[in-house]
Amino acid sequence: AGATLTNSSTGSLGANGNVHLYAPNMVNNGQITSAAGNVNLDGPSDSILHIYNSNGVIEALSGSINVRSSDYRNYFDTNLIGGD
Repeated sequence: AGATLTNSSTGSLGANGNVHLYAPNMVNNGQITSAAGNVNLDGPSDSILHIYNSNGVIEALSGSINVRSSDYRNYFDTNLIGGD
């Protein structure tokens, strides 16, 4: 807990396949892109997941953007800030 994944305004993180990011706190001011797969954003099941994307772009050009895993069954909040 307490770890933050940060992608700065000049940062670019991408893959041809799936992009998997795992942290309780994510700050994206740059670009996160999957060209032919999904972007998966997940964090510990026993804490709140914070995703700050106010000045960033998250794209899955041929897939989906998934927040938390499909089997997440806990009661902690997920906060997503930013995005169009």
